[in-house]
Formats: sequence, structure tokens, C-alpha cells
Amino acid sequence: MPNTSPVADSAGVVEQELALGEAAGYATVQPIGAVTVGQKGERLAELGAMATSRAKVRVFSDDGFCVWDPLIMRRALEYVKSFNGVIAQHAQDPRLTEGAQMNEGIVSAELGLTGWPAVAEESIIARDVLLAEHVGSRLHVCHLSTAGSVDIIRWAKKRGINVTAEVTPHHLLLTDELVRGYDARYKVNPPLRREEDVLAVREGLADGTIDIVATDHAPHPSENKACEWQQLRTEW
Repeated sequence: MPNTSPVADSAGVVEQELALGEAAGYATVQPIGAVTVGQKGERLAELGAMATSRAKVRVFSDDGFCVWDPLIMRRALEYVKSFNGVIAQHAQDPRLTEGAQMNEGIVSAELGLTGWPAVAEESIIARDVLLAEHVGSRLHVCHLSTAGSVDIIRWAKKRGINVTAEVTPHHLLLTDELVRGYDARYKVNPPLRREEDVLAVREGLADGTIDIVATDHAPHPSENKACEWQQLRTEW
């Protein structure tokens, strides 16, 4: 009978991803493991099994889902510290973004769309950099998008906290003013922000506060975008 335990499954999945990348041969593929089982945020995935597998996973993320429970986040940071791993966080407080359609601000108010406040991102980043400092572990912040987030990362780095951060091309170039046309291409996660935020993340990239530009590419079939703005659910 095959071993179908969670440990075997998690290690097997990342090893399969590694093998597929090696077989294709076009680029080096380094699998990223989930932080929690099923990305549900309820209990830790088998981080150790993935780390000791042939894939040698060192980066763990729940991708488009925030590890919102502070105790689980702390335990994850503690666990990966033992093998110099990294927790990559999608910073989004789920309660503060319930039903959110776009950046919270003047444009959302004028359009009558539920806003996504900057603090929903910034509060998670602030919490996590403090947890990373407390544990002495490594944290990576995925696709930050606000001026406040840049300030927090800048402060954390000056304090000596082991944190890195990334920004996407669209958050470097586009603002929430584009939402006025209800073009579904501009409904992204995190949402497009204000011009002040765009200028701040550009400055953060230029001065080294932000470490990398990452596409955060999530392809969707055109029919998924051909609907009313409020009905669109992007799989972030």
C-alpha cells in the first residue's frame, strides 16, 4: 500500500515539481512550499519534510493567502530558522478586506466600490517584521504596494531585522485612477494604489529598501475577465 501520509504527500509534491522542471530543461525551477496545510491558515504544513526532500525547499508561502494567525506565523518562522529558510508573506488582513473591490480612497468613494485600506497590508507587515525580529528568523514580504509598507520595511532594515521585500511592475507604474473605466485588467491583488504610493515604492526600489521586482504573474482566461467588476474574482 502506498504511503499517503501528509508528510509523504507534501514532500512528494515538491519533488514532482522539481522533476518536471528538470525534465523541461528550460530554466531552474525551485519549488516553494506551503506554510499551512491546504493554505487554509489553520495548522503548519510539513515544512521539515519539504526541506529535507530532494527539492530542498527553503522558501515557504501560502501564496495569495495571508498567514493571518500570529501564533502560526511565529511557529513557522521558528521552524524555518533551523535550516535558514524563509517565510514569504502575502500581507492582507482578511477581516479588513472583506468584500474589497479596489484601493480605499477618493476613487473608491466616488465609484461606490468597497475599499481595500492600506492598513490591511501595513498592519500585517508591521506584525511580521516584529515577529521575525523576536524569533531571529527570515521574512520576505511579497508584492508590497503602499507608502506605509515601504516605510515599515525601511525601518525594519535599519533596525537590523532580516527582511526582504518585492514590488510588481504594475504597482510601480499604475494607479487606482485606471479603475474608473472598470477595465477588469486593473483588478489585481494587492489593488492598484494612489499616485503617492507609486512614487513611494519607486523610491523604495531605488534606495534598496525593496530588494526585487517580481511579476506575481497569475494568468486567467479571457472569459474570467469578461464580467462586471464586482463579479470578478481573480485567483491571486
